Amino acid sequence: KVEARNLARQKAKHTNALQKSFIFSNVNTDSIAKLTDQMEYEMYQDGIVVCEKGDEANELYLIISGSCVVTIGGKKISSMGELEIFGESALFPGANGVAVRGATVTCVGNVQLLSLSKENFDCLVESGSLNENCLIKLRQVLKEHKEADLKKRKERKEEGQSEMKVTEDSNKLKDQNEDKPGQDEI
Repeated sequence: KVEARNLARQKAKHTNALQKSFIFSNVNTDSIAKLTDQMEYEMYQDGIVVCEKGDEANELYLIISGSCVVTIGGKKISSMGELEIFGESALFPGANGVAVRGATVTCVGNVQLLSLSKENFDCLVESGSLNENCLIKLRQVLKEHKEADLKKRKERKEEGQSEMKVTEDSNKLKDQNEDKPGQDEI
């Protein structure tokens, strides 16, 4: 497992995987190396849930190999593949000190990940390894995720109300038709 972790970290560094992501794009190479060296190696099999919507979030993930599907309420929202990052919100807990997963992420086939815990991230921040631009970008990504989630909730709520209206209208028509005499009664 140590060798697999080292190979995964090397791949992350050599491909500039973190720097290609919006949130870490302005972080210098030395800081990226420190960040990557704090990441742990994890391996999951097909169908395993990496994180579930509503659970406490403590890690950010980088997919080293394989792919994952993202769902909310059982509906597929997106897919992610090699060298993509998810779980950024784990690094910025809410006012209550807890970050909560906004979606469920499930492995498709065998998946290798590197994870960065909130604890290790905080140590890097305190040590000055991550610059302010990185922190600003992380907060922006979190804000965008929350706004997208609110928009989706609003759309689902509006869809539900519109379905209720259609049902109410159908019931009114049905009631009106029941009040009218049928063809055989005329």
